[in-house]
Amino acid sequence: MAGGLRNTVVAPQPYVFSVGSEVKISSPIKLEFLASFHYTASTGTCFSFGQSAGWSNGYDVHIKNIYGNGGSFPTTVNTSGTTAIVIRNMTFSKFRVDCIQNFTNRALFCDGTGLSGYQQVIQHNHFILGQIVNNGIGITMLSLDAENSSCQVCRWDIQNVYQNYHNIQVDEPGRRASTSHTFYINSMDNQHGVGIDLYGMWNKFWVGFAGADETGTITTTLRVNASAEMNTIEFGNNAETSISISYGGKNNRIITAPPSTAYLPASGIGITSGVNNQNTYGVPITVYGYVVANASSHFQIFCGPQLSSMPVIYDMSIAGNSLFPFMLRVPAGGYYKVFTVSGTVAYSTVSYQDAS
Repeated sequence: MAGGLRNTVVAPQPYVFSVGSEVKISSPIKLEFLASFHYTASTGTCFSFGQSAGWSNGYDVHIKNIYGNGGSFPTTVNTSGTTAIVIRNMTFSKFRVDCIQNFTNRALFCDGTGLSGYQQVIQHNHFILGQIVNNGIGITMLSLDAENSSCQVCRWDIQNVYQNYHNIQVDEPGRRASTSHTFYINSMDNQHGVGIDLYGMWNKFWVGFAGADETGTITTTLRVNASAEMNTIEFGNNAETSISISYGGKNNRIITAPPSTAYLPASGIGITSGVNNQNTYGVPITVYGYVVANASSHFQIFCGPQLSSMPVIYDMSIAGNSLFPFMLRVPAGGYYKVFTVSGTVAYSTVSYQDAS
């Protein structure tokens, strides 16, 4: 490696540098690493940025290729294993890596936990990432809170994050302060665990294509955990054959492309009193059906985005024999149910229409 312009370090092609211990970069600098870096250890970190308190403004980093000794298609995360890059302090910076592969713990870890003994601020950065493949977790960001240490308000341009056990992790149980990020992801697939594991708030994801794993198995593409609120996630393809969503949290907006006519409209769907029915089509649906109630009957129909707080949409007490048609709009991931409070009530089969 050589120094070029002031505060610039250059590693030219076509060299490959072997790294056996952590390379610590504490001050903002321009790095133009067009060579490849092979991390040879079985534990620890290859590169770390921001080792001291205070905002570290103005990194300009370009690393061509970093690779470890992990294998293809990882089936677990080795938390005692290897990590390519850890960022503890970085603000108003540009950070580009063309390829990170074969690290058994994480490819890129934005550590805003505050556990390093000083304020850790990772904010207002532009990350440009090419291929992130065959790692335990592709990208992890963890935050303490907005006032002290956090990873927030960054833009992420990602070409392809795939074949990691988990592709992207935004916070973890007990944390949700990784907020206000914007992700543009061209492609994300082949995870054996979770594609996007979301605990934080106010983040936006656009995913051009999300796919199954190499065997065609659809694992969890998106897991929205209970702490996640007011996030927007949009997929360019539909939920028919390659997307599986675990819905949770509150006030999140999740959008997929509309399903084909082989999936919607759908008809002849049986419903039972007291049984929750979830909309798993990836788009809002309209539910059409009717109720046949005998004299002195009482029934309710519930509908809403959260299972734990579905409001009553219809609450009907019938004095004489009646047929009552109903129509519901159920959001993507939302629920509805019918419930007989008293008397004799029969429910028709229902049909679904795309309501997007």
